[in-house]
Parts: sequence; structure tokens; C-alpha cells
Amino acid sequence: MERSKTEILIGIDDTDNATSRGTGYLSRQLAHLLEVTGLASVVGITRHQLFVDPAIRYTSQNSSACLHVYSSDRSWLIKVCSAFLKEYSAEGSDAGLCLSARDEISTDIVDWGRKAKTEVLSMSGALLLAGSAGIFLEGFTGSHEGIIGALAAVGLRAGGNDGRFIWRKGVKELRDIHPGI
Repeated sequence: MERSKTEILIGIDDTDNATSRGTGYLSRQLAHLLEVTGLASVVGITRHQLFVDPAIRYTSQNSSACLHVYSSDRSWLIKVCSAFLKEYSAEGSDAGLCLSARDEISTDIVDWGRKAKTEVLSMSGALLLAGSAGIFLEGFTGSHEGIIGALAAVGLRAGGNDGRFIWRKGVKELRDIHPGI
């Protein structure tokens, strides 16, 4: 008997360096991996613009990405996403990963995402918030500062009304005009 699938948001940030492909590209590669292995059905990927300030280290635009998926195995999903970021994040990056069932994302996490658009936030604040909410948040390369944006991506996607799609299932197959997509 197949387990029911859970709606999950996966935030990633700071996976690149000045000469590598960006986080958006890596998020699409991760989505492809999840689809072809059958681990998850990917609905879409959004890009979220975060605060640009001299106090924040970022590669080019300070944006994070969020994958919206359905999966029946959250623990295996964490293992695969973690291994992927460890292997494919660029040298010198500060990759971070956040993963949570959509219905477990609190208003505090949505607020974190909104603050990440206008304020300098801390790694300790991200870890404290994720820990109190019981959601997965981990850094893999460099200083791990990408956890700030990874948590923000999940909060912003859950809150709706933010970001833009950088990939959406079925868009390439659309023909004619489709308002409101």
C-alpha cells in the first residue's frame, strides 16, 4: 500500500559562487532529480528576492528558491536534498536547506520570510525559529549562512503573494493565452 503524499516546501539558498550557475539553476536540477527518481512530484519552483545590504554576503542578487513538492517520504527527501547540496553547491558557497510540510509552517516563519526582504537577519535567529517550529534547517558548505535565505524561501512561499515562478509543471506544454496562471 502506498503512503499518502504530503505537501512539502524545500528552501535552498547560497549554493553558488561568482563563476558558477546560480541557485535557481541548481533548484531546477534538484527538482529534476526528485521527479526522475520518483521521490517527489514537483509542482513548481519560485525565486524570492531577499534584502540587499552591504552587511549581507551574497553572490549577485541575494535571492533564494523554494521547491513545492508532494512526497510520501520526508526523511528520504531530506537525505537526497542534503546529499545533492553537499555534492553540487559551488566551492566557496554557504549552502542552506530548509524542508517542511506546508501545513507545519507557522505565521512566525512567514513573518521571518517577510523580514528577510527588508532586514539583516542572523543564523542564530533562523536556527532558533526552525528548532522551535520543529522543521528541518541545515547548512552544508562554508559558513552555512544560506540557512537564513532557505528558511525565508519556505516562509515566503507559504505566505503566498511573493516571488516569481522559475519553473512550473506543465508550462512548456501550454498553448494559446492563459490569463491568471
